[in-house]
Amino acid sequence: MILGVFKFYMKYWKDIQPDKIMLNYEGPISNSVISRLAGQIEDKFRPKECIKRKLFSIFIELAQNILYYSAITQKSNIRAKMCYFMIYEEKEAWVLSTGNYINTHKSVDLQQRCLLINSLSEQELRRYRLNILAQPWSEKAKGAGIGLVKVALISNNHLDISVKKMNEQLSFLTLSTKVSK
Repeated sequence: MILGVFKFYMKYWKDIQPDKIMLNYEGPISNSVISRLAGQIEDKFRPKECIKRKLFSIFIELAQNILYYSAITQKSNIRAKMCYFMIYEEKEAWVLSTGNYINTHKSVDLQQRCLLINSLSEQELRRYRLNILAQPWSEKAKGAGIGLVKVALISNNHLDISVKKMNEQLSFLTLSTKVSK
């Protein structure tokens, strides 16, 4: 059942032409996986320096969030933090989409945080980021949302969030953003 949710989300991607997918990964997350995928982003987007920098920075922020905040799930005898990453091309933008399991009780706060971030202008986002940075270290050490603010600022687009409750303990989080061409 744990990986079954990936198949659930595949129906949303059926309209994506395979030749438009630049990066696709599904499996356990680790520092070595992040490093390998970051290298692929650099290689595939080398001629598009500005796009490459944005996608790379967004990928690192979202990958770190997954690494830090994902819930550990179990498939057969394997316990791991499972995720997916996809970068695909649309007519006007590149889309970076991620998905991972989170503890259900954390999903409402995360959705509210994304709604707040999406409601702010670029100038308001910058002020919000500075306010977070001005908080004492213990308050912003984990879960302050600075990474999501950074993603919104870099992409200059909204965060698209979706949460599917799997059971009382686990939900599946999908987070996407676009980088305009």
